[in-house]
Amino acid sequence: MNKIKFKILVSFFLLIAVNSFSGNYLFTDTTYIIDNEITESIIFNDYTTVYKSETNYNLHQLLSKIKKGKIKKTDNSAARGFTKDYFWIFFRFKNITNKDIEFILKNSTPNIDSVILVSINNNRYDTLYITGKKIPFNKRIIKSNQIFFPFKIKANTESKTFVLKVSRIGDTMVFPLSIENTKQYYKSVENRRLFHFIYFSFLFVLLFISIALGILIKQRILIMYGFYALTLGLYFFSYKAYTVEFVYQVFPSIKDYSSMLKPFILVAFTQFLISFLELKKHNKWLYIYYNTLSIISVLIIIILFINYSVTKLYVFIIFYYVSIFTLVSTPVTLTLLYKKNKAAVITFILALVPIMTGTLTAMFVGLGYFPGRLLKYDLMLVGSVFEIIIFAIAIMYRINRLEVSRRKLLLKNVETQKEMLKAYQTGSKNKNTRISNELDTRITEKLDNIQEMLKNNADKDIIKKHISAVYEDVRIISHKLSHQTLKIAGLKSSLKTLIIDVSKNTQIEISINFLDFIDLFDKKAMYIYNVIQEAIDNAINHSQCKKITIEIIEHDDETNFTIDDDGIGFDINELKTKTNILNMQTRIELIGGIFEINSYPNKGTNIFFSIPKEQNKNIQNENNARN
Repeated sequence: MNKIKFKILVSFFLLIAVNSFSGNYLFTDTTYIIDNEITESIIFNDYTTVYKSETNYNLHQLLSKIKKGKIKKTDNSAARGFTKDYFWIFFRFKNITNKDIEFILKNSTPNIDSVILVSINNNRYDTLYITGKKIPFNKRIIKSNQIFFPFKIKANTESKTFVLKVSRIGDTMVFPLSIENTKQYYKSVENRRLFHFIYFSFLFVLLFISIALGILIKQRILIMYGFYALTLGLYFFSYKAYTVEFVYQVFPSIKDYSSMLKPFILVAFTQFLISFLELKKHNKWLYIYYNTLSIISVLIIIILFINYSVTKLYVFIIFYYVSIFTLVSTPVTLTLLYKKNKAAVITFILALVPIMTGTLTAMFVGLGYFPGRLLKYDLMLVGSVFEIIIFAIAIMYRINRLEVSRRKLLLKNVETQKEMLKAYQTGSKNKNTRISNELDTRITEKLDNIQEMLKNNADKDIIKKHISAVYEDVRIISHKLSHQTLKIAGLKSSLKTLIIDVSKNTQIEISINFLDFIDLFDKKAMYIYNVIQEAIDNAINHSQCKKITIEIIEHDDETNFTIDDDGIGFDINELKTKTNILNMQTRIELIGGIFEINSYPNKGTNIFFSIPKEQNKNIQNENNARN
């Protein structure tokens, strides 16, 4: 009988022990004591007990593993970043005041796959909240992009045990927990969202202005600056979990490509670095090196986009190596370029200091080395604002300096042009006097001879020969005059003058259009001018046209010239040997171009010729020297 009583007593105590073993006090050995109203942020990690598992257990399986000693406690500062483990954070509260206390338990790192809050009451598990970036916004109990949980602990009571299951932390931060006053927390959230709205609006306006202005004034640095600002904005928009609230909620089928923003930032950063430090000008090997890093990052983005889930881990290992190379090589680059581009290097360092300080401070806070209350300021965002402003001021100063230099050069060119024009006018006056003398002597003498021959009934062939000689002399003198005009005024201005002069003496509508045309002052411009002049003369004298259209279009590798009329046309096969057509073709071929003419009866005439850019190198060099 005594043995039976003893067994019953042992069983009773064992049952109590098992219940205690599975209850509130087994899995966490600390309790946060609430002895007053919560008025400021309190770091909560030291009041938690943390377990880590590589497998995605449910809570019942986890508790069983803990009981059997297969899962041990880990660092109570919770999970480090770059991990795929699951973390189970146990905690409880005890309110020793005489009133109910409400507060917020929050995590300062919203960029986490999922967080589940569960309460344990003996053997009963109740899921209270589910949140995280992998949880659709409309399925969250608390509609917020932040990770926080409201609590209410009754007066003079101890709470049940709570468990936070944290899944797949892919962030550089730990899982910092803090307790906040409810009213103060919601107010701080409103202020933070307002700041974020101003920040993203500022970036959007800056992006639009930078890229538009960069395209308008052809400044690559402005375009790269806008691209860099865009990637920063997109990254922080995703990092602060606004993609979950605004993008994935509206477009639920969109995959989470937020991880691809990091390679995008690296591409933008390296390209901006190339432009800002003028690597192409100062160090071609560094220019090639950073472009290679950009290309690798672009390939990573493409691979992730094509096959995101399968290749993510392996590709991101490559990406982090590329990131390390970039981080290590940046200070080396700044050191190498210091003497060559001192102002740009100093500005670059000053701009990077705020964002790097904010990033490192936020990371050290998360690691527990700095007070957690510093995280209520968006340190990285604040740092990025200073970075963007410093770069903006530096770029505007550089562009303004270039504009001042350009204006000085322009004024110098104007003065040079005035001096050249004055010299040309003096030379032209002397030349005109000389040509006038030539006309008075050579031409007048030959015309007198022809007149004498006609009186004496000289042989017609001899007279024609003398007339041809006079024609040739006049052509040579005219050529000298036209060539001098083209050297000063250029092909574009000379053609416009030609059109105006011709239009005064005819009813035909003549128009000329230039597209990206680099003006020509070289001797080759004379060939082009003569061809266009002859084409206009032919159209006026033979085509019976009402309209002549001339187009000159500059391309990367060639310049195209087109002359169209709406006249009666002609049979091209009957005119291949005509002198004027052959003259035009010969002139164009002499400067390395190709010449085509197409015409059909009653369908007008089209003349096309093209001058390759390589044939114009000397012309362009002369133009650049003049400008």
